[in-house]
Amino acid sequence: MTATLGLLVLVADSPKMRNIGTDPRVSIGIFAPLVGQASSRGAQVFGRASVLTSDHPHFAHYWPAFRWQSDHVERSRSLDEPPTGPLVVVEADRIVYTEHWLRRDGYAPRQFWRRSAAA
Repeated sequence: MTATLGLLVLVADSPKMRNIGTDPRVSIGIFAPLVGQASSRGAQVFGRASVLTSDHPHFAHYWPAFRWQSDHVERSRSLDEPPTGPLVVVEADRIVYTEHWLRRDGYAPRQFWRRSAAA
């Protein structure tokens, strides 16, 4: 199984892009809003980032996964003009999933996934 997460469109000359160019190891936090301590839910993805420009052969494969429209609406940007910045794709090496409601069914609230050595 290949766990790949294509998530971000960044400004090409931003500090974050310079950091990824220097060290591609990244961590991405994804969370749901808390309703209380027992309801926390989210994932932490650890992996290596690859930067794909629009002329990269895999760009079109990952582009549909990026939901840029909601970000444009929040920033009062036109939906007729999708972002043109590079797409950052993260291939996950490790994922930590947390959902405290899992305890109700007898599971640990944190679940761990690691890429197998053969991958």
